[in-house]
Amino acid sequence: MSADLERRVARLERSLKPGGKILDALGDAIGMHVSALKKEIARVDRGQMRFFGVHESGRSYRANSLVVRRGGLWIALQDTTELPGTSPQWQLAVKSGELPKEPVVA
Repeated sequence: MSADLERRVARLERSLKPGGKILDALGDAIGMHVSALKKEIARVDRGQMRFFGVHESGRSYRANSLVVRRGGLWIALQDTTELPGTSPQWQLAVKSGELPKEPVVA
């Protein structure tokens, strides 16, 4: 192997070791992409509706959280700790209805 080729191989090997330029650059590039993907996942996740069952007083709910209170289904319009029906931070999605007194026969 020529001396020039040996120098090039040695330089490439140093670049690929931890702390080497190529490995550092590759790690930086991967880190940037991972960071961007995490932000995108968080953005998409915030837009998803999630059902939490019966509303728990004092609990924090994120926007698009669905809870039940007094028979109605409520959706949080923004992050909130407020009680559904007492704050503009909640929107009634489904109003409770009365159950029929007798079974309906089809």
